[in-house]
Amino acid sequence: MDITEDTYPVFEVNQVLTNAHLNDLFEYLDEQSRLTRANLIGIGLGGTATAMVTDFVYGSDLSLHYSLATVGAVSSTLAIALLLLCLGPFRGTLFRLEQVQSAIPAWVEENA
Repeated sequence: MDITEDTYPVFEVNQVLTNAHLNDLFEYLDEQSRLTRANLIGIGLGGTATAMVTDFVYGSDLSLHYSLATVGAVSSTLAIALLLLCLGPFRGTLFRLEQVQSAIPAWVEENA
């Protein structure tokens, strides 16, 4: 994952903040958050899971390639299952959002 936001904004006393300033700050913090999560999950859980499978399932350091394949297959399957599990609620949220957005013009006309 490449870092795209390598600078952060510095604010002065009594500075008027524009939407561009706040958007820049949000983009920087959002990217830092994503990088932190990706590194913690990738380095922490991936290495630990591979080591545990190597030691407790295969029992030999010579089976590292099998452990990597096993951990990759299991984590990919789990990711796909979680994605499919979340699609239903996500679609429901999109449907409710469309209902709210379609009701806004009518509400504005009624209250104008």
